[in-house]
Amino acid sequence: MASKCSQSLSASGSAATAPPEGADDPSSTSPPGDAADYDSSDDSDYVYLPKGRDYILGREDASGEEFELDALEPSAFEWRAEDNVPKRFEFSACPGVNATHLHRRSTPFQIYSDFFTPELMDHLVRETNRYYHQRHPSSAARTWHDTSREELYAYFGLQLLIVLQKSLSMESDFFFDEFQDPLFRSSTFSDTMPLERFILLSENLHAVDNNATHSAHDRLWKLRPVVDELNRQFSSVYTPPQGLIVDECLWRFRRDGEVFGVKAYRLCVRDGAAPGYTSALGIYAGEHEADVPAPGRVVVDLMAAADLFGKGYELFTDSWYTSPALFRFLQGQQTNAVGTVSSRRKHMPTDLKKIRGEVVVRSTPTGILCLRWCRDRHITMLSTVHDSEIVDDKSRLGFTVPKVVSDSRLAMKRARQYDPLDPPIPAVPEAISWYKRVLIYLLQVAAANAFFVHGALGGKKTRYHFNRQLVVELIREFTGKEPQARGRRASASGPPSERRRQPLV
Repeated sequence: MASKCSQSLSASGSAATAPPEGADDPSSTSPPGDAADYDSSDDSDYVYLPKGRDYILGREDASGEEFELDALEPSAFEWRAEDNVPKRFEFSACPGVNATHLHRRSTPFQIYSDFFTPELMDHLVRETNRYYHQRHPSSAARTWHDTSREELYAYFGLQLLIVLQKSLSMESDFFFDEFQDPLFRSSTFSDTMPLERFILLSENLHAVDNNATHSAHDRLWKLRPVVDELNRQFSSVYTPPQGLIVDECLWRFRRDGEVFGVKAYRLCVRDGAAPGYTSALGIYAGEHEADVPAPGRVVVDLMAAADLFGKGYELFTDSWYTSPALFRFLQGQQTNAVGTVSSRRKHMPTDLKKIRGEVVVRSTPTGILCLRWCRDRHITMLSTVHDSEIVDDKSRLGFTVPKVVSDSRLAMKRARQYDPLDPPIPAVPEAISWYKRVLIYLLQVAAANAFFVHGALGGKKTRYHFNRQLVVELIREFTGKEPQARGRRASASGPPSERRRQPLV
């Protein structure tokens, strides 16, 4: 059993880490009052993103305390010119799929329903119907009938189908008319629901009662039930192996020719049976880059939301999140950490730039390594599980590299390889509010996690075939039948690269 660090951080005050050079201090702006009543009038606004201070999932829900990540005394970091003695915490979790009713033969819809649960779907149905009647007290205002769980399944299936189409290779356009998978024929949409109904559902899709009282601190209050439920399911359905990565993505929206964005942060699995699985998701809907949330707070909130503290997990971060104060806090939570870091961060060794050499090492008595490595450029690393060991560089034969740098490179490469959070722009009218578009993105993250669970259960479907079957099953919940080809006979289903090799019929 690895020894525990003898000191822990203070758990009071507000979260903050030293911002990157040139960035404003996110703590300079205070959030509005404790609570406020909201109505639906903001749906007609042309303001895309919430204004004011950021809100990251878990700030209030994941923990009852605010952690002061940057208020440590300088004496807490006694950097010595000695090699590090790592203090690795033993991994105590039991990774794997926790849903005992799921197995290798479970269908994509069965797995997906463990994330977008029937209860969550019923909640969306109830609030979508309520929202329409709040906007149009007279039911004769427009042609409308209350939606159902089955119809929303079909609506989500069409949204996933549009994303699946956009993800296909452009070469499929040359074979679209005669040899297209019947699922991708335009008749699929009209056979499922009229265009007017699709637009009505897009306009009225809702997750909360606008007439209720909501916390003004929460900039994502219109999405809160969905985000909270998904994170509960993400953490309960699958327990990740030891290696984790904190990554981010920009979800893009287009309006009047301009592109807007909402930043999403995720805690994802680095390797194992389900690499890329999102264990916790955070969303920041700020307006300016300078308003980004305290980086250390993002990491704390994601780990707390997934309930992974105190279990010996190994967390990889990049320089936007990494700081000595954060790593000291993670040590206090029995969490190992590795990441690149800016030399300008508070509590960093002050003499790094004064010393020349390919490898410069500093360490603290608590087991934090600070390593500065110079080859083509300078790279500065922090780690609680490494020393200054040198290994062969796998990317350049005949060269060597510190092991901490090699391990970090591999982890970040895997994060990009399995990133499910950069899908095409969702297919909703440009006038639709930003939070409804985010809801469609959340649908895609749930579908991606369902695929990763399918792999962890021993399933052999490719990403394309899994998503295709999921779309078919979602639509079938409403129509009672699978999409059929019209006109000429369609080729067997499959990605464009596979369809080209099939004989013409």
